[in-house]
Amino acid sequence: MPSKFVASCKQELEVRNCGFAHLPAEEFVKSQWQSRTKSIFFLLYRLALAIFFTGVVINSMVVAAQTAHFGKYFIYLTHWGILLCMGTTVMGAVLVMVWYFHPEYSGK
Repeated sequence: MPSKFVASCKQELEVRNCGFAHLPAEEFVKSQWQSRTKSIFFLLYRLALAIFFTGVVINSMVVAAQTAHFGKYFIYLTHWGILLCMGTTVMGAVLVMVWYFHPEYSGK
């Protein structure tokens, strides 16, 4: 019985089931309201969001360092959430920027 469970888990958790071959790939770099392939407004929106969250993270770290609470900075889930939001928005901005300035990657 346990070997049957392990075999079915291994089959379900293979790399091909993780969705890394999502088609079309441009769904990750286009807005759902966008009709054209590239949009400068969407790029500026993504950059503004990334700059905002990066500024929030830098500000919160500076405030924590000034109040001598930086040792406890990574304890709070609020800080982890802001860090994850920053990572997500920066990655989104980078992807849209690469898509906008290097359209030859659209076929890959």
